[in-house]
Amino acid sequence: MLGAIAVVAATAGVLWPRACGLRFADAPDEGGGAGAQASAVPSGEVTPPAESASVVAPADAGPAPSATVTAEPPSLGTIVVGRSTLMHCQDPPAAELKPSKCGEHGLDPLLVPRLEALASCPAVAGVSGKLALSLDLDFKKQALRVLAGKGSSTQRNGRRDDKAIEPLLQCLRASLKEMLAAPGTTAPAHARWVLAYPVTITAHAGTTAPATVEKEKAAAGVATVQVDTAIVRDAPNTNGQPIGRLSRGTKVTVIGTAGSWYHVKFGENDAQEGWIFRTNIGR
Repeated sequence: MLGAIAVVAATAGVLWPRACGLRFADAPDEGGGAGAQASAVPSGEVTPPAESASVVAPADAGPAPSATVTAEPPSLGTIVVGRSTLMHCQDPPAAELKPSKCGEHGLDPLLVPRLEALASCPAVAGVSGKLALSLDLDFKKQALRVLAGKGSSTQRNGRRDDKAIEPLLQCLRASLKEMLAAPGTTAPAHARWVLAYPVTITAHAGTTAPATVEKEKAAAGVATVQVDTAIVRDAPNTNGQPIGRLSRGTKVTVIGTAGSWYHVKFGENDAQEGWIFRTNIGR
């Protein structure tokens, strides 16, 4: 008799809420524990199925990817590129042709933006002056030579310093190598072109090379060179002397940071130490 009463009571406990249009849904407590209380939800609302707390992510599931925002590199100076002068062209192994025999080169749209991009080269900070550039580009071999002629002179922080020229040329060479290697880059009419460009550099106020070295903070990890040629310096600023050059894909061991510079070990058995600008290792 008692069993029959229990069955009737249990049946009523199930049917009564349904008859009243009520459903039960799990509501997690504020502490996120399992002791959730049942709350009545009108049947007209859609209640998403509660996920089981025992669901385990697949073994190969990594952290959720974060959105990557690519910012424009900061401008450290003003670059004005003058009109190009064609020196000669060539289809090796044939002899070089005079400009009048070369036709229109049409390279300005490719080269001028690369020259103007020197404004974001770390080595341009605090530098003013003029560069008489010679660009020797072999599109077939993907080879190049970049030189600064006798008319070139630079000042750093108001003082004559022609040693500032070579780091700028390194930036330009790396950029032009990327251009030559880019898919779809083809030689216009001839394989090799030699052009001259006058470039004027004006330093931005407040972008002079740092006179003091920022305090180093400890860091650890491994980084990979992300540019064709990365200059390693003996100090964390562009006044530091170049002590090495690392090619794209080279692994370095990070041991510290100072501002936008990374203190790294490199070479066989990490035998050498130096400083590399953050963008050269994708930071």
